[in-house]
Amino acid sequence: MQQPTIDLSLFLRDESGKLLLAARRRMQPLPEPVKPSVTFYDAALARALAARPEFLRLSLGREKLIIERRLAANETLPAIDAQVLGNQDTG
Repeated sequence: MQQPTIDLSLFLRDESGKLLLAARRRMQPLPEPVKPSVTFYDAALARALAARPEFLRLSLGREKLIIERRLAANETLPAIDAQVLGNQDTG
């Protein structure tokens, strides 16, 4: 407890700028732990998974590969070129 108090005193100062050591009376009481339940766990897991950037990156990469595959399949199809010419003879 002494070392964290000294470390904190680098940022804790009085009005004149002198270092203050944090007293135990200034400490906030620790909150009581939440009793875990299945619904709490499921909700926390869903929030954590939704916030992961890797899943978004993988999803976008998958979409990109699907589009590239469709483009490659389209490029292997035979090309059909057509021309329409018109001519009118007057005479």
